[in-house]
Amino acid sequence: MGLGLRAVFAAALGLALASPAAPAQSLQDLLQDPAQKRAFQRALYQLFMDEPQLLVPPSLPAPRSFAAHAARDKAVLKGLGPQLFAPGAAAMGPKDAPVKLAVLMGAPCPSCPQARAELGALAQAGAVRIYTHDPATSRKLAAQLGLETGPNAQWPVYVFHDMVVRGHVPPIVLDRYIEKRAARP
Repeated sequence: MGLGLRAVFAAALGLALASPAAPAQSLQDLLQDPAQKRAFQRALYQLFMDEPQLLVPPSLPAPRSFAAHAARDKAVLKGLGPQLFAPGAAAMGPKDAPVKLAVLMGAPCPSCPQARAELGALAQAGAVRIYTHDPATSRKLAAQLGLETGPNAQWPVYVFHDMVVRGHVPPIVLDRYIEKRAARP
């Protein structure tokens, strides 16, 4: 029996023995009573709040914070910015647009032709400069971003200065992402 199961068993046994009816009833019978069941749940809750290691074995690595992941991802995006948003790359939309978007299109990509058409319409609206990359460059950049580039890769990949989105995104969603970034100072 693992450490966590022993603790549950001990809590259940303690609750059962604390009840005046314990000798005549099994734990299952005791838990049929709503008041006893709530008391048992509170006891377990308190046990696990006091002893969280009972639920998570110490051999598991400590979870990394989301903030650390986000900071790392933003640093990678910043470092790749000159390649993602290269002045000489194929691009559409105004050069002085407030938002830059790099689109990585690998192969195979059944949704890429549709994405290209939708991106053209977004670029004409004027709030975004869209940089497109050929499949070889897309795979290289996706690998540097830490994304899958093999047969299971989700293309296209949309890369803003602060966010990466994998797989085809409907124009209405992209438009919201663009509006949100254009509104930032």
